[in-house]
Amino acid sequence: MLATGSSPNEPNFAGNWVWKLKILPKIQLFVWKCLLMSIPTKSILAQRGFNGDTCCDWCHEDQESIAHVLRDCPIATRIWAESECPSQLRKSFNLDILEWLRLNACFSSHLPGKGHQWATFFLFGIWNLWLFRNKRLFARPSSFNLRQAVEN
Repeated sequence: MLATGSSPNEPNFAGNWVWKLKILPKIQLFVWKCLLMSIPTKSILAQRGFNGDTCCDWCHEDQESIAHVLRDCPIATRIWAESECPSQLRKSFNLDILEWLRLNACFSSHLPGKGHQWATFFLFGIWNLWLFRNKRLFARPSSFNLRQAVEN
């Protein structure tokens, strides 16, 4: 469980690992907001009283939650399946979204034949999935290549 209390100001909040990540501050902030469930997905906006469809615009199969956008949507699932996810982390894709974020963001193993760690690839991956979601929602781009976005 991420937190036994309800606030990041409480001493037992377990999300302070985010600020130790060696990644761009905007991505740290994004992960932090994911931990606090404050990323404005359709399901979170509905919980806040906004009316509207909560269905995912990519797959039209499920509610658009943080877990759905970053991991569970068939689009995200395909991207992660095509990634070179370390075997030690494959089962993490069945965990609670908060634990999944922590395990993958803090995993220090390097990708085979690459000059960067899995954690870096993963963090840029979730960031780019979120950016693509927003571009698709507001500008409607035609395609997305996570590997190319991360490697550039």
